Amino acid sequence: MYQWKNNLLLLVLALLPAVLHWLWLRDEAQAYLAGTGSDWFAQLAEWFYPRLVVERQRFAPSFFIQKADQLLVRWALVVGFIGIAQSLLAQPKRQARWAAWWHGEIAGPALDRLRIAFYLATGWFTFPWWAALRAAANYSEFYRPVLLLDWWGWGFPSAWQIDAAFVIYFIGLGLVLVRVWPVTSAALVAFWFFIAQAYSLSFEKVDHGFATWGYAVALFPVLLAVRPAAYPLRLMQLGVAGAYFLAALEKLLLSGGAWASASSFRAQLLLHPTGLGQQVAEQEWLCWMLPAGAWLFQWSFGLVLLFPRWRWWGLSAGVLFHTGTYLLMGVGGYVSPWWVVYLVFLPKISPKG
Repeated sequence: MYQWKNNLLLLVLALLPAVLHWLWLRDEAQAYLAGTGSDWFAQLAEWFYPRLVVERQRFAPSFFIQKADQLLVRWALVVGFIGIAQSLLAQPKRQARWAAWWHGEIAGPALDRLRIAFYLATGWFTFPWWAALRAAANYSEFYRPVLLLDWWGWGFPSAWQIDAAFVIYFIGLGLVLVRVWPVTSAALVAFWFFIAQAYSLSFEKVDHGFATWGYAVALFPVLLAVRPAAYPLRLMQLGVAGAYFLAALEKLLLSGGAWASASSFRAQLLLHPTGLGQQVAEQEWLCWMLPAGAWLFQWSFGLVLLFPRWRWWGLSAGVLFHTGTYLLMGVGGYVSPWWVVYLVFLPKISPKG
């Protein structure tokens, strides 16, 4: 009975947004893009996606309608995958394996090593934000606050406010590193991490470089609070694997197999030219092999959750993927937060008790 009710709930969650979209919200979106929409919908759409104000001038209305349609497909697919996973876990043997995986524990020394490495890397990655936000104060007239910043009515901070906030932020980082009020200090670091990210994204620019790092920095205070329980670490791992899976799914929904074609990859190389990228663009077989390999990596990364012994292969492939993207297209850097966050896969998690 429980499984039947659960499946019904998932079916409703998958279909209800699509029904609302096709019967009502799609027409509202089309009216908004035509300039004749309701005020409430315009306010909601521009609050949820502030860049829409600018981007609606750059793309045809059909572009945004297609994106909205695909968003509903993705949602239904994700809910469907959750349903499949729950059905598989309904078997007693799989339930026992899931319980052992989820309710594991992390030893104190392993957590301490992870804490030190993670927050040293956090400081190293975020230190350049200080200068970047101070520089942004010089063109604050282009500031368009996103989501909570807009809701709270926060204007762009002055230079001295930025300096004071970063001093407090790095003091918080130092306290986490020396394990003084670690949970509170880690929560302070997480709060300012997201506030700084929000300000940097409030200039009509999207940067996904710290997407997976955000999952980890948000969950780390919980990990420190519930030690030795390791379920927050499992959530971090799921967040990283899920980000890769959704990226692969997006490629499939946007372009199908055309994304992995040689011509499409060659166009990307020429659009973001580097010396190595231009050499690769001349090799037909590489233009087929590299995007197909990258796509396969994104689809299969989640296997490191099921088969921990394979993680070194999966994590090494991730390092090659992100470093190769930088060498071929100049996107990111030699050291990317997307692969440094693999730190969360390194500690050994033992069965509870």
